[in-house]
Amino acid sequence: MPYIDDLEKVVGCKLPASVVIEALNENSPLFVERDARGFTFIAIDKYKELKNYMEGKTISPLSQLPELKLLLADDECSDFIGIFVSGPMLGRLALVGHDTNIDCAPLYRSLNSLIEAMKAGFRTPDTEWPYQVDYPNTGDELQVSASMADIEGDIICVKQVETLAASTSDPFRKRFLNSCVASLTPKEHVARLVPMLESSDYHICGRACSIMGFYQFDKVCSKLAKIATDVTNPARFCAIDGLGLMKTKASQETLIELVRNGTELPGNITTALRKNGFEASFRKRYAETGQVVIEWHVCISEGDKPQIINVDNKSRPVYWWKVGL
Repeated sequence: MPYIDDLEKVVGCKLPASVVIEALNENSPLFVERDARGFTFIAIDKYKELKNYMEGKTISPLSQLPELKLLLADDECSDFIGIFVSGPMLGRLALVGHDTNIDCAPLYRSLNSLIEAMKAGFRTPDTEWPYQVDYPNTGDELQVSASMADIEGDIICVKQVETLAASTSDPFRKRFLNSCVASLTPKEHVARLVPMLESSDYHICGRACSIMGFYQFDKVCSKLAKIATDVTNPARFCAIDGLGLMKTKASQETLIELVRNGTELPGNITTALRKNGFEASFRKRYAETGQVVIEWHVCISEGDKPQIINVDNKSRPVYWWKVGL
């Protein structure tokens, strides 16, 4: 098994049996020609070229994630799939991207789950991650139904990762591990994430907002509204995402109230409104200075005059491993 031996040398560890089996399977879809968003095993020579990427703190979080090893790459080697080779998340897979809001929390329970997702093809093609997933991240993905055994296994894993998060003083590790907790937590146990809404780390708070929105946990609508209107909290973007994903009567009423109050809101409010069936549109006008001003409006009720949305110009945080630590 020369390829496996060489791969384990450059990765720096023994690979899970599931990876070895698939890497030796010539009929695996992970060996076929890549399309724009397909993934295949990283060639040994390419792996060596990626050393600077894996070790550079400013361009990748991988140097701070020794348990996560790159395994697959897309056709441009710009996005990667990593596998957890140690710890409670052993065998699970995560996306590692150059330019993505998706962090390195697990997306799949196993390599086989990823292969099945790739065989199924794009399910949400206009989103950041088009394949079906085991664990949501942004909340725009299509999640595969979990068995009771999967759910029980995920909760065991969640509790183990929570213990690790509580025992570390490193802010990056705490952020990463809590983000993993958010992704791994099943819908049936989503109430466990409510305390994360009080986190001083915007990313932890934001991940909880997105997941609770995805699982339609509308008991937190008022909390999400409070976060959404706090201009000092970058998690406000995820709070709006959560309300948009929720699509319940309570969340729709919360969105309407946010608009009617005239509070400064992040720009993704328009997307959240559209996801809930409201017609949001914009028009351009010129200020006295000659500057172009874009005004957003939404029709809250049929026949009513469009309501202006007070959208601010603050930018959404990117590069989750570098901001606010």
